Amino acid sequence: MLIRNAKHPRSANVRLGVGLVTGPGAISEVSQRFPERPAVIHGDLTLCYQDLVTQVGRVAGQLSALGVEPGDHVALVGPNSHLYVIAYLGIMHAGASVVPVNPMLKPDEVRFMFTDADVKAAIAFGELANLVEAAREGLASPPKLGTVGESPVPGVAAFDGWPEKGPDGFRPPEVDENSVEAILYTAGTTGKPKAAIHRHVNIRHVYETYGRQTLGIQSDDRCLSVAKMFFAYGIGNSLFFPLAAGATAVLSPEPPTPDALQATQTAQVLSLIPILRCRRTPLFTSRWSPYH
Repeated sequence: MLIRNAKHPRSANVRLGVGLVTGPGAISEVSQRFPERPAVIHGDLTLCYQDLVTQVGRVAGQLSALGVEPGDHVALVGPNSHLYVIAYLGIMHAGASVVPVNPMLKPDEVRFMFTDADVKAAIAFGELANLVEAAREGLASPPKLGTVGESPVPGVAAFDGWPEKGPDGFRPPEVDENSVEAILYTAGTTGKPKAAIHRHVNIRHVYETYGRQTLGIQSDDRCLSVAKMFFAYGIGNSLFFPLAAGATAVLSPEPPTPDALQATQTAQVLSLIPILRCRRTPLFTSRWSPYH
C-alpha cells in the first residue's frame, strides 16, 4: 500500500541511478549527479549522497580487513538506521552477500540461518551482539563477529570509528549481475524458514517494474517504509527504490504506531504492509491522500 503526500507538487519523472542495484559501488552514479542531495534521513541526522558513498567505501575496507572476501555471506543484525544502510551497502561494496537477520529472533533460529546460509561473518549493532554470540555457540565454524558501537561480548572488538574512519580509496571487486546480492529468509510460518536468493539483476528489475513504473518514485521524493530493512519489502522501499531514483530514504527504528508515523512529517511517500491496521489520524485524513 502506498500513500503519497498531496501537498507536494509532482515534477517530471527523472530516471536516475539504475546502476545502484546492479552491483557494489554503483551508487556513485547518483552521487556524481547530486553529491549534496540528502540520501538518508534518520532522526536529526541527514546524510548526503557524497558522504554516503565515502562511508560505504570505508566500511567495505574495514570488512575486508576483518577477512570478508568477495562471495562471502555476511549476516547483518541491527535496527533501521543510517548505519544499517551504510553497513548493507558496505557489504555489497566488498563483493559479499548480505544475510539480513530479524533482531527479534531467538538464538537457535539465528543459528539455523548461520548454518543454512554458510555465514562467514556477522555485523551486530550494540547489545544485539549478545544474540549473535549466543547463536555462534556450538557451531563448528562460527562466523567472525564485528560490532557497531561498544561491544558487550568479551574478546570481540568494535569496528574502529565506524563509519567515519577506515581506508579511503577502497576498490570494489568486479561483481557479475547474476551473483547473489542478498539471502533473505521467510518467516517460517509453514515450517523451517526458507532462504530466498536475491541476485543483483533481480534488484534492478524490481526497481524498474515496481519502484519506478508502479510506485513512480522520483528524485524529489522522500520515502518512509513501515516494513523494516531485514524484510524484503522493507529493504526495497527503505533503500533500493529511493536511492536508485536519487530520492531520500527516511528511516524510523520505532514500531509503526500512528504517533511514530505522524512524527516523520518529512516523508512524502509512505509504504505500508497491506495488513497493517491504522486508526484515523490527521496523517491519513488531511495531510496525505492515496496515490495510484
